[in-house]
Parts: sequence; C-alpha cells; structure tokens
Amino acid sequence: MLIVLMCLALPVPQLIARQLQVSPAAHLTLLLFGLCAVTVTLATQSPNLILGSTDTSYSTALSPLGYAIAGLALLTPAYWVIEQLCPLPDSQVDVVLIETLSLVVAAALLETSTSFPQLLTEFCALVLVTTLAVRAAFILKQAHDQK
Repeated sequence: MLIVLMCLALPVPQLIARQLQVSPAAHLTLLLFGLCAVTVTLATQSPNLILGSTDTSYSTALSPLGYAIAGLALLTPAYWVIEQLCPLPDSQVDVVLIETLSLVVAAALLETSTSFPQLLTEFCALVLVTTLAVRAAFILKQAHDQK
C-alpha cells in the first residue's frame, strides 16, 4: 500500500502542474523532487536495504531506470538554462514526454502491479530521457542557428 501511495507522488504533481500551465523545467523539477521523496520514504521504511554490514563489500550495477534517473538529474538544470536562453518552440511536446516519463517511472516502481516486464518499463524511461536530451540539444541548435 505504501508503494502505491509513493508512486502517486510522481504523476499527481504532473497533473497539477499541467493545470497551472508551468514550464517543462518546472515539470522536470517536480518529477525529480517526487523521486527524491519516494527514495527517502523507502530508505526510512527499510533501513536494512541501505545500511549493510561493515565486514562485507558490495558492488552495485545500475539498472536502465538508474541511468534514466541520472539523466533526469542532468536534464533538469539544462531545461532551466534553455528556458532562460530561448523560448521553447512547442513546450507541449516536452510536457507530454515528461508526464509520460512520470507514469513510466511509477509503473517501474510498481513492478508487481504492471502487466509489462520490469525491464521494459525501465528501458522506456531511458528512451524518454534520451528523447528529452535530444530535444534539448535540438532546441539549443535551433537557437544558435537563429543568432
């Protein structure tokens, strides 16, 4: 039940932001804060998952979702800079991509409740973040070519 409530922390703020018609950078920031809230909640509910024994060494491997979240952390300030440098030509495309990303990340966190395999949702998140990065680069190139 807790995981379901935490996953609502991702798409619900996006819907509110859509009603308020905020910028794509604000959507990305809300999604990043939502992911931080979910991570903190999971860490406080199950501290044994994070704190290990001092006699044991661990190695970690990032899943595609981990790479997507790392990309999201890099994209958020990039979109704030882009919005300051030039107007976004069609910001609704970015907003739809970000809202879809929030739903895909929530689905990846709810792996037991989805009908899709976990890896598929993680790769979808990675593809969406990559698409946003390519779109940001394209917007910057267009702004540079116009000057």
